[in-house]
Amino acid sequence: MKYAITDIGSNTIRLTIYDLVDGRPRVLMKKKSQVGLADYIKGNKMTQQGVWRLVHVLKTYEPIYKLFQAEAIFTFATAAIRNVKNSKEVLKTLEEATGLNVDLISGPMEAELGYLGVHSSFTLDAGVHVDIGGGSTEILIHKKDKVLYKNSLDEGSLSLYRQFVSRIFPNKKESKEIKKYIRGKLEDLDLPKVKGSLPIVGVGGTIRACNNLCSELFEPVDYQFSSDGEDLPGRFSLAQSKSISQGLMTFDPVYVRNVLRVCPSRIHTLTPGILILQEVAKVFSCQEIMVSNCGIREGYLIWRLDQDHGKE
Repeated sequence: MKYAITDIGSNTIRLTIYDLVDGRPRVLMKKKSQVGLADYIKGNKMTQQGVWRLVHVLKTYEPIYKLFQAEAIFTFATAAIRNVKNSKEVLKTLEEATGLNVDLISGPMEAELGYLGVHSSFTLDAGVHVDIGGGSTEILIHKKDKVLYKNSLDEGSLSLYRQFVSRIFPNKKESKEIKKYIRGKLEDLDLPKVKGSLPIVGVGGTIRACNNLCSELFEPVDYQFSSDGEDLPGRFSLAQSKSISQGLMTFDPVYVRNVLRVCPSRIHTLTPGILILQEVAKVFSCQEIMVSNCGIREGYLIWRLDQDHGKE
């Protein structure tokens, strides 16, 4: 059985086609549409232009559903729609225009779905799961399969760019303002005190893009495989992320060229996203970030299948 999952985010809309192998999601196809829904929000409402832009993208996915003979089509939305005043009207329009029933995911739920997705890929005894999106950042702390904390920061890489950055990359002053602002936001989350340091597991496009850049710019960490063939996570250091943010802030041509080659669609949002990661890492005294190839879409699929199974 094939499953189509569409993830409506603040910056991108992603369609992934899956099947299940031994109960784990296996990717058959991916498609990403760069939409920037956050740019269509005026007065804390999504404009009609933004709604119809979203409808247009979702309609272009219909032939892909048919091509892959997807037997189940699931669609969910996160900060781009949940944070606007007219979210109910937006969802109603989407359903009427596309026939899709869109699940609106809360911030804490988004954090937990990301954790479920990571957990389907590899096991970590304890850690901090961080998902930096365009309009929000999710943080979940777990220990021995028990979730100790989950919450959502109502700022992401795109929203920070729009709020603080005057050109393509934040300058030194703007970077300081972003970091100070994020520190205040993290204090408001009332994060639990933890002894020592906890490893960070990063999911989402910003962290994966940073990992890809680190692989190009620095001596890569050898990729490993476990004895049962399960992929282990990639990783990069906090120091490497600081080199990237510093290089882009100063328009260092080596860093700029690599961003244009490796992740051009994130050229304006990458630095604000990395600054969020650095502030979160500081809270948990973390010097290394592990990167998961699985995240919220895989977690959402697992959750939906559990929900549907429970109704049978």
